[in-house]
Amino acid sequence: MNKLLFIAVVGCFFIGCAGTYENITPEQARFEKVFETTVPKDKVYDKCMQWISHNFKSAKAVIEYQDKDAGKIIGNGSTSFTRSIVEIPLTFTMEISIKDGKYRLVFDNLIALWGEYHNNPRPIQGTATVAQVHAKFAAMCDNLNAYVNKADDNW
Repeated sequence: MNKLLFIAVVGCFFIGCAGTYENITPEQARFEKVFETTVPKDKVYDKCMQWISHNFKSAKAVIEYQDKDAGKIIGNGSTSFTRSIVEIPLTFTMEISIKDGKYRLVFDNLIALWGEYHNNPRPIQGTATVAQVHAKFAAMCDNLNAYVNKADDNW
């Protein structure tokens, strides 16, 4: 009888854990932030390119598309998030769109690399995971905004 009760309790625990990570739509996973600025469009573009060079391992590997006249930079990046105690790598697409007086960052195509060898790509799941990743993206956006609006050090 005690074995049956133990199995029932453990089984309920595992069934309860299995349902805690709901599926997230691509729209829910997408992160977007718009900044207004007094910095000229060409200068914002140049500063964004410099920021990418400073904050990613290889700007050449990150940037997939760039067009200064159109005010557009598209690149692929990676970060990570923690699920329980496990660090999970995450890849994403970052798009920077620049207009006179404002610019926008969009983080999309969020793919987590699951499995022991991080070789099982799947979209992120769970609102807690999305909140954690969005917090990282918000910090990156704020860091870029500070860099764009920082006065040049003319030495």
